[in-house]
Amino acid sequence: MIWKLLGSGLFVVRKYGGKVMVIFALVSLVVTSPYWSQIGAGPVEMATVEADVGWTPLPTQPAPGVGADAGSDAQSGEWVDTSVQFPDWSCPYKVLFQREAKKGDFPWQLLSSLAFFESAYNPRAVSKVGARGLLQFMPLTWQEVMGTPFVNAYDPEQSIIAGAKYLVALRAHWWNGDWSHDKIVAYMLASYCWGAGNVRRKGIGSTPASVRRYVDQILAATGYETFFK
Repeated sequence: MIWKLLGSGLFVVRKYGGKVMVIFALVSLVVTSPYWSQIGAGPVEMATVEADVGWTPLPTQPAPGVGADAGSDAQSGEWVDTSVQFPDWSCPYKVLFQREAKKGDFPWQLLSSLAFFESAYNPRAVSKVGARGLLQFMPLTWQEVMGTPFVNAYDPEQSIIAGAKYLVALRAHWWNGDWSHDKIVAYMLASYCWGAGNVRRKGIGSTPASVRRYVDQILAATGYETFFK
């Protein structure tokens, strides 16, 4: 009986193996599509805003209670433990966050919060879809931003540098002089999590609930006005 079953299985694989693999791949893409993040989102031009952005520095304290609940992993939609509070923003890699954010002319707390909600400050974090490091980069986006071997995403300093560069590129991508900084940051975060291509094609109003929570949690943590609530 067992041999008959195995024989039947091999016959199906030989005859329909290619079709089965294609169907499996398509189903996988559909199931994981809300969490592709940088995958297939279309390239984001690595440009900067020419004019002085002049963003107002954020408070040195996070919003009360932020970090008490779980936060969503941008790439996989999984929930990561964010029970650790932000004690006076004395977080790991603070000097690196400050250095790279200064280069990009944006508040360092934004970069720090992004790393917190992406990986809980774990430089060895890996998502189900293969995102790596503090800032959870995908291979193609890492190559686009850094142009170095993807293994470097595990290096905290390299990941922070990449995260800062990508935020600057996303800011230039969505820059609109008529928008508030809060709105621009919301679009940046939604793009980081869901993909700039998805936000552009489908509209920010179509973002999945997990992405909305992700965006509003980071906005609240860094002192910006929440976008979806």
